[in-house]
Amino acid sequence: MKTMNKILLSLGLAGSLMAAEAPVVKPASSSAPAANATVKDEAPKPARKAAGYPFRGKVGAIDVEKWTLTVTTKNTKRVFPVSKKAKIVKAGKPAKLKDGKVGEDVAGYVKKLEGDKVEITSIRFGPKPETPPEEPKATASKPRTQPAVE
Repeated sequence: MKTMNKILLSLGLAGSLMAAEAPVVKPASSSAPAANATVKDEAPKPARKAAGYPFRGKVGAIDVEKWTLTVTTKNTKRVFPVSKKAKIVKAGKPAKLKDGKVGEDVAGYVKKLEGDKVEITSIRFGPKPETPPEEPKATASKPRTQPAVE
């Protein structure tokens, strides 16, 4: 009886060790795609180029007739054409290109066009307006009522 138990125990251990080390066999893939797989015939989309970039500095010059704005920084001086549809603000209110003064702060957004051409689509003359911190909105909810305890 002891011999039989030893044999069964040995076979059980050997079987469990073999099962633990056995490689996982995957079924061969068929040539048809799986029912839940999606097939895309589209070519991958090219990397999207930046549509534009922000700028800031001081007003170096304004040419109202040519619709250009010269922006100066510590190291550079750039002349940008301004779009006729550009959004222009000063002190938080709508303004015109001629409202800018040489030497004052300026910031905005430059849109890239075809080739190496660019144009300003938005301008803010003067310092950035300070926005007060937003207060959490009070929700108009009904007061909770406790159920009556009897």
